[in-house]
Amino acid sequence: MSERENIQNDIASFLDSVGLNEVYGVLTGLDTLPNGRKVRTITFCQARTLDGCVTIYGPSFIKVDTNRDSGVFTSADDAKAWIKAKFVDFDHDAADEIPQK
Repeated sequence: MSERENIQNDIASFLDSVGLNEVYGVLTGLDTLPNGRKVRTITFCQARTLDGCVTIYGPSFIKVDTNRDSGVFTSADDAKAWIKAKFVDFDHDAADEIPQK
């Protein structure tokens, strides 16, 4: 298994464990960018309030996009901490302290 795939599985398990798996669950994928490069993706949601996608370009470049906010992180741990602070604990101050790229 590749490093990006391990990161994808780690983040997907985390999203599932914190309840961001409503409606359609946590879905993982492998997408191809227009330049031919492949990226790992994860979609997640909370019913009626949150839709999000995590794109893993590499171990130190992880982008989180949601209908509420977005961020780019240098580690899976930072991405998970930001998601938890922002969308599970609703602690925006703590989320703002997590380093972003």
